[in-house]
Amino acid sequence: MKEVPEHYQALVLVGAVLGLRWGEAVGLRVRDVDFMRHTVTIAQTVEELSGHMRVVPEAKTRSSLRTLAVPVFLMDELTRHLQQHRQDVIGQYVDPDALIFVGPRGGTLRRRFSERILRPAGERAGISTSLTFHSLRHCAVTAMADAGVPYNVTQARAGHSTARMTMELYSHRTTAADRVAAEALQAHFGEAFVAGSGTGVARSAASATSVPKNSRSSAL
Repeated sequence: MKEVPEHYQALVLVGAVLGLRWGEAVGLRVRDVDFMRHTVTIAQTVEELSGHMRVVPEAKTRSSLRTLAVPVFLMDELTRHLQQHRQDVIGQYVDPDALIFVGPRGGTLRRRFSERILRPAGERAGISTSLTFHSLRHCAVTAMADAGVPYNVTQARAGHSTARMTMELYSHRTTAADRVAAEALQAHFGEAFVAGSGTGVARSAASATSVPKNSRSSAL
């Protein structure tokens, strides 16, 4: 995180923690953040087509329009970002429609952000030379999957229309998560298996049929 320019750190966290799409993240307004309830509402997006920018005032689908609970640390980062980089819109007269994330000169951020900011930061951190803002979205969904968050909840937070899309496209199981699955299976099946079947039965049979050497020589 320290490799990302300070001006953009909160934006990167929004992508990696909340899993917002690029257009959703750069389209966030001051009014969309509820600092009392610790929520962020995704209500509009910014589109960039053939170099032209436009604000889409309403989410495209019902699933895209959503309100997300936000971790405390991220709310603190959003507060810090506004105080340090958007003081002009939260001063004496708050502008509720002002964008939270803009360029150093106040302009709307473009998709070149990945090429100019994220990839160099990833290279400096030794992470990846192909890091994109969409990669951050993958991280968020995968983190929720690894934490055991139900798929329907993850689906709603990601703004997907179906849980199938969440599972097939965005959930990359890690080695740690796979180990947790093995431990869960051991807890569910292992004790019964050892006690009453399979290896347990074989071990019991071997123990019951074994004859001490001394006994065998006496019999002979």
